[in-house]
Amino acid sequence: MKQESIDAPNVITSKVASNNEYKSLIVDFYTNQRKGWIYNLIKRGVDKNDAEDIFSSVIEYLLSPQTYQNYLKSNKKYNQEKTGLAKITGFASFIFAIFRTKVSNYFRSCKRKLDAMTKFAQTLNENDYNPENIVANTEERSSAANGGMITLIQNTYNTKINLSYKLAA
Repeated sequence: MKQESIDAPNVITSKVASNNEYKSLIVDFYTNQRKGWIYNLIKRGVDKNDAEDIFSSVIEYLLSPQTYQNYLKSNKKYNQEKTGLAKITGFASFIFAIFRTKVSNYFRSCKRKLDAMTKFAQTLNENDYNPENIVANTEERSSAANGGMITLIQNTYNTKINLSYKLAA
């Protein structure tokens, strides 16, 4: 058999990204693509503040130690020679999946809020919230006598009661 030697400097070694390389990739993503993602979310009906919150939650998720540990377990290679998100194989697809989940959660939350408000509005009876009816109902439930007079009598003889005044009907 014939032996061949391989020149080591010409061979690109594939490795996983170190923690610093991983974080710097996320920082690059934040600085270079933040405005584009927020604009994209706004274009699809998300409020600007909510779009910023969604983007921030994606970045927060990416920077969490557990996400980096999951990246290490996936054994996806890091290639220093490439640019942007292409440095990690499949990283752009991974970020897109996170965005899809966060946006789905946002719209699910909006739907729950809308359903709750709709149910609440359906339980409202217009007559119950009319100010004149509120006053009439309150007067009917009050402890005042029909004449509308309340007489307060000071309790000087009955010491077992802690109240200093009694209502007389």
